[in-house]
Amino acid sequence: MIAQAARPAALLATLALALGGCGDGEESGQGPPSQAAPASVLEQADANCRQVRREAVQLADRAFSGDVNLSRAATERLIKPSVPLLEGFASRQQRLARGTGDPELELYARLFDPLIVLVQERLRSGEESDSPLNEASRGFELLTGSVADEQRQVAREAGLRDCAIDFEQALTSALRP
Repeated sequence: MIAQAARPAALLATLALALGGCGDGEESGQGPPSQAAPASVLEQADANCRQVRREAVQLADRAFSGDVNLSRAATERLIKPSVPLLEGFASRQQRLARGTGDPELELYARLFDPLIVLVQERLRSGEESDSPLNEASRGFELLTGSVADEQRQVAREAGLRDCAIDFEQALTSALRP
């Protein structure tokens, strides 16, 4: 019950927190081979994904504990605290990608910028409405999911194995009793 009601908010927060995919090691076949990021950079990026996943699950666990209005809790207890979590995570991933010469990793990192904007707009729309899960909020969640899907595909091409998890699924699983 809680997992179903919280699913849109969980989608937004978790997809925005650490989005990526698993690389299969194959070249895309388009253009000349690109410079791959050093293995140490990929390892650190994957470690960042593992850490933010743990933090996102803990955040969601606390967000819906106790007797709360689920739609209000989604905005106030999940989305709002996810903004600084996302910003810190994005900063770490962008710092790692910068200057590697790996176009997939650099694109993966740049895709955090629109995700942060969408999460901030989702928060604003939820705070300004009597119904935090209003039509505008749902629209921002759909847009976030679309950007997250793209980012996950790019991460897959960059070889980020531990960023392959579906964070929406991971979070909603954690929310089930």
